[in-house]
Amino acid sequence: MFFANLRKQMRWIIIVVVIAFIAGSVYLGVGSVGQQTAEAVVAVVNGRDIYYSQFQRSYLNNVQVYRQLFGPPQGTAAEELMYLSLRGLIDTELVYAAAAAANLPVADAEVDEALADLKAAFADEASFRDALRQSGLTERRLRELIREDLQVRKLEKQMRASAEFDESEYEDLDEQSVAALRQAAEDREVQTWLRRLWDEADIVIYDAQLRAHHLMREGRLEEAVEAYRQAMVDDPLNGYLHVSLGAVYEQMGRLDDAIAEYERAVQSYDMDGDLRIRLALAYLDAGRDEDAAATLREAGELLPWDAELQFSLAQLFTSMGLEEDAQRAMDRLAEIQQAFMPVAPSEEETGEGAGAEAAEADGEAEETEDQSN
Repeated sequence: MFFANLRKQMRWIIIVVVIAFIAGSVYLGVGSVGQQTAEAVVAVVNGRDIYYSQFQRSYLNNVQVYRQLFGPPQGTAAEELMYLSLRGLIDTELVYAAAAAANLPVADAEVDEALADLKAAFADEASFRDALRQSGLTERRLRELIREDLQVRKLEKQMRASAEFDESEYEDLDEQSVAALRQAAEDREVQTWLRRLWDEADIVIYDAQLRAHHLMREGRLEEAVEAYRQAMVDDPLNGYLHVSLGAVYEQMGRLDDAIAEYERAVQSYDMDGDLRIRLALAYLDAGRDEDAAATLREAGELLPWDAELQFSLAQLFTSMGLEEDAQRAMDRLAEIQQAFMPVAPSEEETGEGAGAEAAEADGEAEETEDQSN
């Protein structure tokens, strides 16, 4: 899976029809990341710079996918997506450096074949040349990129071949199940190898928010606290940093500090129902049930049109034994559903009413004629 994603990224770089997407998109950066210039350095991997321009392209690509699945990324989801975008770039740098160090031979004929496949993705030679011009690539540089990509493919093949897997242990399983188990073993081998590359590499993340997120994921919580505090200095208007810091405090068992950060986040984003739920859950963990109930009620009143929120509130109130509040949330949910239900057309709109009246009039006329006869 990792190498497959890597190849997709390389194809993203080479087949530059994505230029239209990047040029026509608005950068959706969140927090301090969005305030940097494209020429600034976001991270350094073994002495090689990763620029914000690279990071922004990666992030835009991931935002596009995320938006199609879940809608626009917001709050801590945006931070996670930004971090994964940067991590993907770091992974790429480490893997391509490892492939170069391995110096796996790639014949010119292999490069020629891969280049021909790429050209086939364009309508004609002129379109291909135009795409190269727009990307700032020359065909010589493109061939170098292809050679690097082929080296990575060969490295992948070596890595997967080194995975320990004994098919004889699964003789009672069907071929498809065995193939899935083999794939899982190979993926574990790749992840172990990649983890080793990270451990051996000299990696510096300059952006405070992304560095804090990385430290949090690594379990280096005290350092993560300091990094998030630096991120707040860099970007004091980003209230979601308080949510991230609060989550770190929760992991450290500092619940009062976590609650204080969540309260600050709610003050910054008063209409974010998810933040109020998060604060309420922290109140419950701290035994502050009345504060939790009050926070949930505020969320329900502020966002009466949010169906997902009202459903969550109904469940939470029920678990807290607050049946009246739970019923109020369910009533709001029913109102939302009713508002979005399709309205049946009236008889006048369908013509049934007019038709019925005409038929009735015809019947009355026939009856009058029969009486006169």
